[in-house]
Amino acid sequence: MSSTRRPVRILCLAALLVPVGLSAQRPVGPLSPVTERAAQDLSDGLRHHHLQGRRDGSDPWSAHMLEIDLGRYGIDIALAMDQIVGQETPSSMVRRHGAAAGVNGGFSVSNDPWNIVHGDPNGFLVTDGVVLSEPVAGRPALGFCGPPGSQEVRVVAPRLAVRLSPEFGTGRAIGLNRAREAEDVVVYTPEWASTTLTEPGGLEIVVADGVVVSIDSRGSVPIPEEGFVLSAQGSSAAAFADLRPGDPLAFAAEVFDADGSPVEVTGCDFTSAGPVIAREGSVVQGHSPESYREGFVVDRHPRTAVGLSPDGTTLYLFVIDGRQSSHSAGATLDELAELLIAEGADMVYNLDGGGSSAMALPGLGVLNSPSDGTERRRCDVLLVHPVDAGRVPGASPRSEPPAR
Repeated sequence: MSSTRRPVRILCLAALLVPVGLSAQRPVGPLSPVTERAAQDLSDGLRHHHLQGRRDGSDPWSAHMLEIDLGRYGIDIALAMDQIVGQETPSSMVRRHGAAAGVNGGFSVSNDPWNIVHGDPNGFLVTDGVVLSEPVAGRPALGFCGPPGSQEVRVVAPRLAVRLSPEFGTGRAIGLNRAREAEDVVVYTPEWASTTLTEPGGLEIVVADGVVVSIDSRGSVPIPEEGFVLSAQGSSAAAFADLRPGDPLAFAAEVFDADGSPVEVTGCDFTSAGPVIAREGSVVQGHSPESYREGFVVDRHPRTAVGLSPDGTTLYLFVIDGRQSSHSAGATLDELAELLIAEGADMVYNLDGGGSSAMALPGLGVLNSPSDGTERRRCDVLLVHPVDAGRVPGASPRSEPPAR
């Protein structure tokens, strides 16, 4: 059994790919190779490149790339505001976490600060081995697993099964940390927000230390720090009608790959955007139209991507500016893949782009030129930390999922 975001969330994402007042450019010729390069060693194992070229013989493009030695640095996927609901700029997160650098991460449900669940990741999210957000079907997730200095970069096609103990026959897949919808059943953990942010009328079962402590229908109930809230609406609530305070209740979030094999997330961080645009040094063709609309794939947009060297020891974080004709009109997914392959990447994974694309360094702020004219707040950020400092997957006390 798997749990996925509802289709309306995909529509929200599509609407955000080209902000009002900005337009993408449909390619009319090839993207030229790098014609200008300025490189600087930021420290031992961390090198910054500013790459420039001219598209179709005339229009310029501009990109920033970090070349990272994974023997000296680790990648940490961190939540904005340290919770799921809420957003924060990459430069703010770099400063707050004392990171060596950072780029924007995965897709979010909404960028609208007036949306009560703005910042909710639209897809799979794991931090410190704890699953916090459910996958979107057909969308791969990018993970960083293992101890500092020897991280493994993984790409999986996750499927999530949230199971209750004891079991209840709801007839529906159980969601995790997302807006509750009609006839829905959702588990809310403390990482979501201080309350469930739900409307009145549903059934909300508050669990602390493995025991039901209260049952409420007022909506937006507080989430206990050492527990969770099971929230059900409509006919789904009937399955829990016999529960009473004092009854035992727990949940487990099990992750499976597309082939049904279990995915071990202990000691890992994962984010979700995609698609994978290069494998084994070749551009991937035929991206799923169910997950990525045509304009997202073939128009030139600002982009952020992660590349990995064939031996798995060098990571490339790449941001190309776009929607700025005098500065940079962006890249298609194929062009983005080709640029990173030329830099030495064997595998390339696309992150969120458009106005969200940003690369930040401590003391310097944002290096690139975001297409919104200013840095956009995001739901999660990839942070670069030296292996002997900071928080990286496998190094945190939260690496083992907490008991629910």
